[in-house]
Amino acid sequence: MFKMFDPTDRILIPISGGKDSAVLAYFLSRIERRFPSQVFGVVFDEGIPGLSNYKVDVAKKVASICNISIKCVSYAELFGETLPTIASRVSEKLNLSACSICSILRRRAIDIIAKELSIDKIAIAHNLNDVVETALLAFLRGDEFNLVRLFSDICEEIRPRRVRPLMLIPEQETALAHHILNLPRLLVECPFSSRSMRRRVKRFLYIIDTEHPGSLYSIFWSIYRTAKQISIRPSYKTTCKNCGFPSRKPLCQVCEILTLV
Repeated sequence: MFKMFDPTDRILIPISGGKDSAVLAYFLSRIERRFPSQVFGVVFDEGIPGLSNYKVDVAKKVASICNISIKCVSYAELFGETLPTIASRVSEKLNLSACSICSILRRRAIDIIAKELSIDKIAIAHNLNDVVETALLAFLRGDEFNLVRLFSDICEEIRPRRVRPLMLIPEQETALAHHILNLPRLLVECPFSSRSMRRRVKRFLYIIDTEHPGSLYSIFWSIYRTAKQISIRPSYKTTCKNCGFPSRKPLCQVCEILTLV
């Protein structure tokens, strides 16, 4: 139904050190052994003290278990500064949280590595809870573009395509799989996450699904049907005048951030 992979795809998995990306890397690397496709991993060092080095170590262990190559790339290398430095200089000016800034930069970083490795599909480790959270955040921000972009079968024109193989699997099931497989996991929480809107949405959805089991699936399919009906399709008709990457505006969000650093 979601048309995620072709047999000869070159697949990139961003490995965050969390349970979901570890589980995705484990199963996808084994499934793809039957096909001529290739699977690669990438981990990003945001330069967050007490977190980033540990995260990179965990990601490398996951890649070793899954027998896939992994590339480690730092934000300082790609963007000239670490995330804490960028966030401290830009957050107030653009009214963006550190989490939002990191998300924007991380997406660009993934695109850069995907281009470098000639990737066909980027496999994002979003579980059911993550997808519903992201969709509700898009609704709260009035962002139809990011809502539709969640579903690769709707916005096939975006290349390389981002696919979400875990998007119908609840978080507790990926957590169980991670525990059974005894995979490495990052145990340090990002210091910026407690201030994010996503954290509040996550708490809200937990309460709803606890009191009304199955609600996440109902919300997911409602969102999916809504996304298919939205006339706006995420297509890039222009490129950023500064970096040349596809953009909906003359200056992309990444360059908008970096020009203020």
